[in-house]
Amino acid sequence: MCKGHNYGIDKFIAAFHITKAHFDVVSITPSDIMVAEENPIGDFEDAAQIACAERLGCEVILSSDKNFKIRSKIPVYSPREFLAKLTCAN
Repeated sequence: MCKGHNYGIDKFIAAFHITKAHFDVVSITPSDIMVAEENPIGDFEDAAQIACAERLGCEVILSSDKNFKIRSKIPVYSPREFLAKLTCAN
C-alpha cells in the first residue's frame, strides 16, 4: 500500500489476503540482519530485504522504492509494473 494514499485498514487487509493467496509472505531472519550489516548499499532496510530474498531464492522483488532497482541483483518491479507484466503474460 502506498504511503501517499489513504486506503484505510480494510482495503489493506483485503489486498494482503489477495497477495498471500498467490505469494509467500516471509520474515527477515537474524542471519539476514547479519548479511545486511555487511552490505555497503547504505540503506539497512533494503539490505535486509535483499538478503532475505537472496537466501530464499526469490525470483523477483516487488517494491515501490525506486532505489531498490539499483541495489538488487534480483529483478525489482513496482506493483504496477508487475501487474502489467502478469496481465501481458496471460
